[in-house]
Amino acid sequence: MGWRKIFGMAGLVLFGGLHAAFAGIATFSGTGQVEDTYLRGDDTQISSAHNYGGSDILIVGNLNSAVAVNALARFTDLSSLSGQTVTNATLRLYNYNHANQTRDVTIDIYEVAAANGDWVEGTALGAVQTGSSDWRFKIQNSAGWAGGRKGCGVAGTDYETHLVGRAVSTNTTAEWVEFALDASVVQNWIDNPNQNRGLLLTAPGAAIGGIAYFRSSESSYAGLELVVEVEGILSEEPYFSVSSVFSDYMVLQRDQAVPIWGWASSGTVVNVALDGVPSGTAVPDETGKWTAWIDAHPADGGQPHALLVSADGFSDVQIGNVVFGDVYLASGQSNMATLMNAFTNSAKYPPEVNTLYAGEIAAANHPLIRQLAIRAKASASEWDEPAIRSPWETCSPSTVPGFTAVGYFFAREVHLETGVPVGLLFSAWGGQKIDRFLSPSGVAAVPGLSGLGQYQEQGGINNLYDIHNAMIAPLVPYGIRGAIWYQGEANAPDGDLYRYKMQALMRGWRQEWGQKDLSFDYVQLASYSTAGDWPGLREAQRGALSEKDSGMAVTIDIGDAANIHPANKQDVGIRLAQWTLFRDLQQPIPYSGPLFYDSVVQGSEIRILFDHAESGLIVGVKEGTNAVVETAGPLEDLEIAGTDRVFVSAVGVVDADTLLVSSPSVSEPVHVRYCYQSAPAGSNKLYNAAGFPASPFRTDPLNRLDVVSGSGSGVVDPGGQQVIVAAAPPAGQVFDRWIGAAAEIENVNGSTTTVTMPGHALYLLASYRDAADPVYTLTVGNGYGSGTSQAGSILNIEAAAPPAGQIFDHWSGDTQHVANAFSAVTTLRMPAAILSVAAEYGTVDTVGDGISDVWRNRYFPAGTNSASQADADPDGDGLTNLQEFLAGTSPTNAASVVKLNGAMRDGTSMAFNFHGIAGKRYRLESTDNLLSVSWMPRFFNIFGDDSLKKIGFPMPDSSQSFYRLKSL
Repeated sequence: MGWRKIFGMAGLVLFGGLHAAFAGIATFSGTGQVEDTYLRGDDTQISSAHNYGGSDILIVGNLNSAVAVNALARFTDLSSLSGQTVTNATLRLYNYNHANQTRDVTIDIYEVAAANGDWVEGTALGAVQTGSSDWRFKIQNSAGWAGGRKGCGVAGTDYETHLVGRAVSTNTTAEWVEFALDASVVQNWIDNPNQNRGLLLTAPGAAIGGIAYFRSSESSYAGLELVVEVEGILSEEPYFSVSSVFSDYMVLQRDQAVPIWGWASSGTVVNVALDGVPSGTAVPDETGKWTAWIDAHPADGGQPHALLVSADGFSDVQIGNVVFGDVYLASGQSNMATLMNAFTNSAKYPPEVNTLYAGEIAAANHPLIRQLAIRAKASASEWDEPAIRSPWETCSPSTVPGFTAVGYFFAREVHLETGVPVGLLFSAWGGQKIDRFLSPSGVAAVPGLSGLGQYQEQGGINNLYDIHNAMIAPLVPYGIRGAIWYQGEANAPDGDLYRYKMQALMRGWRQEWGQKDLSFDYVQLASYSTAGDWPGLREAQRGALSEKDSGMAVTIDIGDAANIHPANKQDVGIRLAQWTLFRDLQQPIPYSGPLFYDSVVQGSEIRILFDHAESGLIVGVKEGTNAVVETAGPLEDLEIAGTDRVFVSAVGVVDADTLLVSSPSVSEPVHVRYCYQSAPAGSNKLYNAAGFPASPFRTDPLNRLDVVSGSGSGVVDPGGQQVIVAAAPPAGQVFDRWIGAAAEIENVNGSTTTVTMPGHALYLLASYRDAADPVYTLTVGNGYGSGTSQAGSILNIEAAAPPAGQIFDHWSGDTQHVANAFSAVTTLRMPAAILSVAAEYGTVDTVGDGISDVWRNRYFPAGTNSASQADADPDGDGLTNLQEFLAGTSPTNAASVVKLNGAMRDGTSMAFNFHGIAGKRYRLESTDNLLSVSWMPRFFNIFGDDSLKKIGFPMPDSSQSFYRLKSL
């Protein structure tokens, strides 16, 4: 879709064929309003993409072989300015600075007035492209321009032209370059459209190797723009549209008020009706966008509904076969972007995979599973409207080949289990880093990424946020329940830093959608043989589970060492769906494999404790999409080491919900690793009894220190010290400050200083300022981050450890600049002024009876009354307030109690069940004698997640046994 950005008093952002402008300024840009191509002046064209609009860059200058490279551009759809008098015209190009290769080049802009008669439109004549003297360059269609021969040479040889503008493109960071054009040229284009043959960009004086790289209109990033100023104020032509994300067969999120939006001229009243019943009215805001809301509607078995959007004076927009269900954003890189048809008739996969997917496609008759697919695009600024690859369509054997494979199997599992329609907003792009999907608000919400945010603001990162801008932002605020994410391959070098980026992704999307509990389930990288640090990336992915309402599908057992795109997408989708079914849809089902929680050295053994292992652990084998089969074979890919970190193969013995690891060659073990290779070779993996695989893990933390614009990067042990040195400042500048941490840096204003490595990754940026620029002082009381800085810097502050019996409460002082005044670790934006903040603490337990003030005030707002005393039992459930506090239960609800329900026995095994409180951990212990002080653990670590925990184990040999549940 073509875009038109209108600048002026109202700053409207419009698109397509809509016409509007204010204050006499209009801007034309983007596919549909610009035609452009670059032309080589030799016979070495290697691809039609070089000349037929397939490239996202324009090149102007001289190649290393002294070959002239020119560019052509034509702006269309200027009819909205008909009858206007042009006073100024400016051509704007975005300096791509491709691979830092852009050089200082003087660009001449010529109007194309006429063409030689031998120009023709078309492809190369004959089969041979390279060296063909008959090569032709397609510039436009047959109605006007044709093509120029051999790159069109130098201005004036193949054209009847005259110079209309000149500017210099420099080798600085990416930026806009402006060319003042002869206003009469643009006036002629408006008055005589048939004479609009466009512009030639050439650099005849460029030295060999002197090249300027610009973004083209095809990049959908920041291509050419024509800014036209006319006399007076342009009148606004009435318009009305509905966003392209709304179309027949769409799924609207059930049980939520959902928005419908579009664009209209000022004063337009838009009405929305559902099944003929008025449901919302809206008028455009100052940007021209209108948003109407439909009240929350339950799922009704896929009953089709009709939506009517109308505005006086315009044709109604009717959208049919609308259903209410659950909508999920499916995003990531190639393993999410891979379509169902990628596994059929493909030599990349064995015949049995082709056959399996052919059967899956033939059986995919699920009309209540639907998908909207977004085209892969990027932009330096946020789009209002996405590029639609395919509008909403129902799932059938004819359409499912174009569905995301992971998304389809996820949706199918959720739909078949619930009967509720499932919609997928499919917005993924293969081979791309997570950085490009992040939003500025998400990065700002993660203090560990302050250096990344600062670096982007300084122009050091060209494409941070750009996929988000074009493929995610235009979908906001479409009603959704959650997101599924499969990405990480492109970020393998990040290590633990990726955990921060995952946090930024989740927090940013939740802020944009205004849903702090938006579910976010993602896929941990599968097995693949590569030199990249996939084990470290998997570790970071597991760490991202610390974010609320997140879930992770482990796939270490279903990868393909030889193929980065493993064929088994069925289990990936199903495992993602289990998290959704449990958390979002409250189904009492197992949903996760064992996740490493802690390790305990016991002599020559190390006991590994897991979450999600209450059903017990098994060693199993999985083949293809078949279920896991328990095996008596040894657990493989298990390693153990002492303090020297020399890892050797280890033996793992399952003991209830734990794993005992040892090796005869390591008498004093310290560390354990499991499946800590990019492609673990063993087939015998660790599972829980529900058949979910254990996530790879290590007990020896090593995290990355990334030093940008300086030295000292590397992998450092927690507590280890590393000297970092800022790079020499650019000419005319001086070192200003380290950005990215506070407590860890000995001297934030020292260009050479020492970092004490915490238990997580660090991303530190050396920042510089002009030597003459002023600096301002930041003072951090009861914390870290004090020093000087230039205005505008993003600075980290961190509260010091609280005194005994106290807890961090808030920041005081100049907190209007603090990102989160209630977080002990946060950032602030340095103003052009002296700044002072201080960490404030509160007493945890002012009464001194073991109950925190926060808990007491939650249930007893009146304070320390008799009902709130530690030994009181206001709900009469037999547990005192202190016991309820320690257990995490409610002291005012008799039904809220942790207790073992009656034992269930079948002669060979027995089981207990109880309700596990979220955030709590428990241990089930037993003894044969109540007089004994010794209780034996039956289950070491039971993970509370607000669900019914069922704990089963073999019948004890003793004729009598006693059991207790211990809150840890």
